[in-house]
Formats: sequence, structure tokens, C-alpha cells
Amino acid sequence: MTSGSVANSLSSVWATSSRLPARASVARRRRPRSSISMATAVHSSSTSSYSRTTESRCGVSNIGFLPKFRCELWGVRRYRAIGLGTIFSLFAVLATGGTGASAQTAGGIEVLAAGDIAVCGGRGAAATARLLNRHEGAVLALGDLAYGEGTPWQFKHCYDPTWGRHKARTWPAPGNHDYRTPRAAGYFAYWGARAGPPGRGYYSFDLGAWHLISLNSNVAADPGSAQDAWLRADLAATRAPCILAFWHHPVFSSGPHGGDERMRPALRRLYEAGASLVLAGHDHIYERLAPHDPDGRRDAARGLRAFVVGTGGARLYRIRRIHPLSEFRFRDQWGLLRLQLQPGAYAWEFITVAGQVRDRGRAHCVARKQR
Repeated sequence: MTSGSVANSLSSVWATSSRLPARASVARRRRPRSSISMATAVHSSSTSSYSRTTESRCGVSNIGFLPKFRCELWGVRRYRAIGLGTIFSLFAVLATGGTGASAQTAGGIEVLAAGDIAVCGGRGAAATARLLNRHEGAVLALGDLAYGEGTPWQFKHCYDPTWGRHKARTWPAPGNHDYRTPRAAGYFAYWGARAGPPGRGYYSFDLGAWHLISLNSNVAADPGSAQDAWLRADLAATRAPCILAFWHHPVFSSGPHGGDERMRPALRRLYEAGASLVLAGHDHIYERLAPHDPDGRRDAARGLRAFVVGTGGARLYRIRRIHPLSEFRFRDQWGLLRLQLQPGAYAWEFITVAGQVRDRGRAHCVARKQR
């Protein structure tokens, strides 16, 4: 995906068993300060009727061999267009801008995040997936998604039965376990275009007033690398007032892995561009770190607030040495970070699989200098 605003009419392409070309266009009437998101389609069984699951004004028509679907719909809605032997299950976010399935609530756009997720035979991924069932927001999967080697078999039999139910609204980043299969072949085969251009593992998209960037902490990000050149161009192009980036290896952490230097150059780029939030996994704990600069110094005015959320379902770690930036830590239960992304601000809470909120807060975005 590329950065920038999303147009009011967007096409999504997928494979089906129908004889018609698998291409649909989702559109709505222009409304100020809003844009349409990408629609994700899944093939199902055959029928020849058309129905809606929410009250809205929708229609379907065939022009030549191109089936067209139109809806005028507020917030997040799921609607179903059925015809000529193919069912398409579409998830669209209207009036929120951005890409992917996300929930527009009074508190903002909902995002749920965790990494270090699916272990075959384990209970954790199923427990956190049940938490996802209760929320409609976009999902950020922060790497190490299918243990232990990220093989196609492990994605199919360990990840897909749990978090895979939410694949259509998930935006992934790869972890080191996903790369134990050469070139992360299982990861890229499972996610396809959802993981960005083949083999790169970094991409960006807009969600309301926010620009989200998924980076690959398993490949070079230092100055002169392909990922660094892409990130510089992406940050220069976006005019979104708030930026969130996510990847697998944290630069700072109180977990046993501790900090990882490989993404410090990317952290510096983000800091210089006025980004507000960074999410990572790798250490199997939950931790919130104070706003800081790339060198680990507290910076309340311009600093990036970081979260480590390695609580998606793998075995949890002990917290051995508390990092000076650490403001809150928790390692007793699996859980999810829930964000509410608002224009100019954000709110967070960490929800355990037992339904307890163990950390929460709210802050304003860093004031970006538009170039």
C-alpha cells in the first residue's frame, strides 16, 4: 500500500470461482472530511439474491462484465452482495478515511494490536482471538505470528484457526520467527498483497486522520538501505497530522530481549517527521514507555510514545530489568492493546483475556511540521 489519501471510489481485486472477472468497485457520495477505505472480499457459496445486514441505501448492477456495488452507509458496516454464482463478503469503512476494516466510534477509530501470537497446541492465540471477536477495529499483528518457524503449515494450522478469522481487517508486520522459513515464504504466501509488495514487508496506509506505517525489522533499515529510502519518501509524502508505526523488534524494552539497535535509524526518521506512536512485540510482555527521542532520552514535547505488546498468545516472559523509560509493565496474562485514534489525539488501554483493563491513558499527537 502507498501513503496518501484514499480516493472516494476504490477498487479491490480478488480471485473467485465465478466466470465474471473478480473485480468490484465500492463508492459513496462525497462527504466533507471523509474518504472510503479498501474493501476486502472473500469468496463463499452461490446464490442469486442481494441483501444488506445494516440499514442503508445500497444497490448492485452489472455493466458488461464488471459487477458494481454502491452503498451510502455510515460508520463501519458489513454488507453482502450476491450474484451469478459468487458471494462477496465486503467490509468497508466509510466516513473514517483510511484502509482496512476499522470501527468509527465516538472515541475515535478503534485499533487493536499484539504480536507473538500463535503456537500450535497452545491456548493463548485462541484466548486473544476471542477478545478480537468483541471489537470491530483494525488489527495490527506485530510479528512472530506463527510459531516456531512461520511455515505455510503453521500459518494454516496454528494462526489461521484463531486470529485468521480476522484476516480481512488485519495489517501484519513480520517477526524473526516468521523469517525462520527462508525469506519468510510462509508469511508472504499467507498474507499476499496484505503484507505489501512481495518480499519487502513494509507498507503504509491511512486510517482517518492517522498515517500508519508497517516496517520490517528483519531487513536493513539503516541509511542507504531500500527500506530507509522508502520510509523517507513515505514520510515526506504524507500530510496526515498523526503518525503511528509498527514492527516487531522494539528499540527499548524491559523484557529479556531488551533493546534492539536495528530499528534505531527508522526511529530517528520517525522522530524527525513528528510521529507520535511506535508499537512492537518480540518481548512477551506488555509495556508502555514514556515519550522519548531515538537516543532514549525523555522528550515530552516531541517524543514518540512506545508500546511493547508481545502478549498475543505465546509463552509470557519475566520482566528482569526495568528500562528507565518504562512507565507501566504487565506480564501476568495475554491481552491486547486497544487504541482509539482521534484527530490530533489518541487513547489507549491494555485489556487482558480475563476482560480486565490494566493500563489506560490519553495524549495528544506530536505537532508535525508540514513541509
